[in-house]
Amino acid sequence: MDLYIVRCKVTRKFLTPIRGGKSSTALPLGDKPRTFTTRYAAENAARWWAAGRAGLTRDWETGDPAGVNSLPVEGRDLSTLRVHTLTTRTYFPGEPIRPIGEAQ
Repeated sequence: MDLYIVRCKVTRKFLTPIRGGKSSTALPLGDKPRTFTTRYAAENAARWWAAGRAGLTRDWETGDPAGVNSLPVEGRDLSTLRVHTLTTRTYFPGEPIRPIGEAQ
């Protein structure tokens, strides 16, 4: 399985991990990378972060959409962000590699 991360080629920092239900667009780039399972998701997150959009907000009382919350950010440039592929295949020296379920 491959994972994807977004890194800024200028600062060499990453899109940061998020907590459930929170947005990462307000956060600055950080030292710990956020991982994505698809390239498309990583590219989408990079676009949203560069634009400074926090996502759809809802009215607490009615639950109806209240509009898109757009955070004022300066100095964010989509052209400096790159998606990198991380290969999660791990090989241990001297250990035979076999698919799960096959006899040894």
